[in-house]
Amino acid sequence: MFKRLLQYLVLPSQVTRFERDYLARMNRIALLFLFAQVPPLVAVAALSGTGALKAAGLALLTLVGPVAAYLGFRNPRSVTRVFAVAGMCLGGLLVHFGQGPMQIEMHFYFFVLLALLAVFADPMVILIGAATVALHHVTLFALLPRSVFNYDASLWAVAVHALFLVLESVGACFVARSFFDSMIGLERNVGDRTQQLAQRSDELRLMLDTIEQGVLTFDRAGRVAPERSAVLATWLGPCAPGASVWAYLARGDARLAARFEFGWQAVLDDVLPVELALDQMPQRMVVDGRVLELAYRPIGASGAVDGALLLVSDITSRVERERYEEENAEIISVCERILFDRAGFVEFLSDADALVRTVAAPASTSDERRRALHTLKGNCGLSGLPVMARNCHALEDAIAEADELCPAQVENLVTRWRSLHEKIIRLFGEERRGRIELSELEHARLTRAVVDGAPRAEIVRALEGLKLEPVDARLARLADKARVLADRLGKGGVTVRVESNSVRLARADWAPLWSALVHTISNALDHGIEAPDERVAAGKAPTGALDLSTAIEAGDFVFELRDDGRGVDWERVRARALTRGLPAASHEDLVEALFSNGLSTRDEASQYSGRGIGMGALRAVCEDFGGALRVESERGRSTRIEVRIPYAPAAASCRPTFVSASVAPRNDVSLLSAIA
Repeated sequence: MFKRLLQYLVLPSQVTRFERDYLARMNRIALLFLFAQVPPLVAVAALSGTGALKAAGLALLTLVGPVAAYLGFRNPRSVTRVFAVAGMCLGGLLVHFGQGPMQIEMHFYFFVLLALLAVFADPMVILIGAATVALHHVTLFALLPRSVFNYDASLWAVAVHALFLVLESVGACFVARSFFDSMIGLERNVGDRTQQLAQRSDELRLMLDTIEQGVLTFDRAGRVAPERSAVLATWLGPCAPGASVWAYLARGDARLAARFEFGWQAVLDDVLPVELALDQMPQRMVVDGRVLELAYRPIGASGAVDGALLLVSDITSRVERERYEEENAEIISVCERILFDRAGFVEFLSDADALVRTVAAPASTSDERRRALHTLKGNCGLSGLPVMARNCHALEDAIAEADELCPAQVENLVTRWRSLHEKIIRLFGEERRGRIELSELEHARLTRAVVDGAPRAEIVRALEGLKLEPVDARLARLADKARVLADRLGKGGVTVRVESNSVRLARADWAPLWSALVHTISNALDHGIEAPDERVAAGKAPTGALDLSTAIEAGDFVFELRDDGRGVDWERVRARALTRGLPAASHEDLVEALFSNGLSTRDEASQYSGRGIGMGALRAVCEDFGGALRVESERGRSTRIEVRIPYAPAAASCRPTFVSASVAPRNDVSLLSAIA
């Protein structure tokens, strides 16, 4: 108990800077206060007739100690204790020289001074002052009673006086210690807390310097906080003090930095929910071949955004692994397609080679490059090569922003395609030519022709025509691509019907047309045929229907696609045409606008359509063949696209007319022996 009391009354030995500055100011004021007591003391002595000069001399002699302590002591606490003794001595002089009827009131000086001593925030000052008063009273009461009281006071009166003095001293000690703990001791607590925070900061710095993830915070103005992980300097270089986060990111990607600043302003505008607005900000950046992923965490209370935490992760190895897995998946897809339709896939490779060459050729115009890239994207996407399709889509985005591809982007496309092509060739070898495909129906017709004694010239012409490619396989491939795309777009179950009418065409000559016809499939499924719930709401069957057919009509090769979708929104076409400055007065103008480069009724481009290039590419191919396109559409019901191209029967088509398609084959007759 005594030890705890002693710890309470005696302050810690260390004098903090705050306490030293505070006591220096209080001691200066206290010294002035002590000197200010001299004139009232002299006045009291003069009024009481007890000797004004003597009072002045003793008062000034009393103040010699405080002045010497103020000037000579280095510890400000020691000065305050001398002031306590001197102040009480001045009180003793006041009581002594104030003899008379008011002498007893002079004792209030001691009580007031004890209370004032609490400003020094030191209980020992209170105790020293109280002890000085007690010693003064006891000594003078014994030697010169009337120097203390103006009457013959009894012992119990002196005891009561002393009791109140003790009670006030206890209260003053409590006030002084509380003041020390709450104000002066606060610096010690702050210092301890600061030291703890500094230690925590060092630990945090060590952690930030050790982790392999980039971590930084920034405020509403975008200013980067000094605390950030060291790995960011390795990736992006040092960050200047007070720099904005987008200026820092601009070292790696200036375009991304601009998007970042715009996106952060959208977060501060508070139009969208914070999480949704942050999701719209850049998610990835590439710096010196390193792929960095950006993640955001808002900082703020009660929904307010005061800043954000930016997490930057190096995902290069993960991206490479994903790319490797996707490439392997592509090879598996290629295997399946080659096993199912080797000739068709080889044809795709040949067409894709030509398209890549068009994109890479310096002589290609911007429109030719756009059409080739768009066609390549569609064919790759529907031929089981999604990585290549995404690369093409990214290049289309680059063209949309800069209106042209840079050489590095073109070289990347060529390198990627060449690597993929070489892998396929190594696995499956080159396509073997020299084979002729013959359907049972065509075999039956030729057999019947020989048996019936058809003219030899017609039979030879029919046999020569077998060297041409049957359109059946081409339509079947388009139908397969339509089914695959329908599944990807959430419109699975689309019924695809094909009718070739036994048309045959020269493989190499007509290959560009088949490559471009993929755009009609993409548009029909992405723009035309509705999702199942939308079709049901419109009173249609849940699954859509797509009809593909070829025929020879009036000396023309005719390809027709018909869907039962929502039809062409001609009013939207008109609005887009007017926006682009195209004629839109007549239906013919709208059809012409529909096939113009860059016009699309979609607000955003997908991987399959929406750039307004596909149909323009198809028209360009048709014009190269000397043909034409025709579009018929009924809003909400259907769309029909017709491709009509002149053809030369001897070179492009063989469809024997000397037998009926209903004649069954004769299994006991050999075609070769009959000809011989």
